[in-house]
Amino acid sequence: MALPEYWWLLALACVGQALYFLRPDAFRRAPSRAPAWALAGMGCGGLAGLAYGLAQSDPLLVAGQTVVLAGAGLLALNQSPEEPKP
Repeated sequence: MALPEYWWLLALACVGQALYFLRPDAFRRAPSRAPAWALAGMGCGGLAGLAYGLAQSDPLLVAGQTVVLAGAGLLALNQSPEEPKP
């Protein structure tokens, strides 16, 4: 099986989104605010996924990446601010 033409974009998308979704508190009922590195990983991974979908002319992947990025963006906007550390 050969690698797709833009396999590195797909790999970047997987790694970036894994940084966001595989953090320990990602699936708790009331997760704490996502750290900056997780949001940066999601942003880079989501944009790489969009670029891969556009390069491969895959409208389903583009739609899926758009929904994931919009959902993560809404979660980031609606999270409560971090509590000050003593």
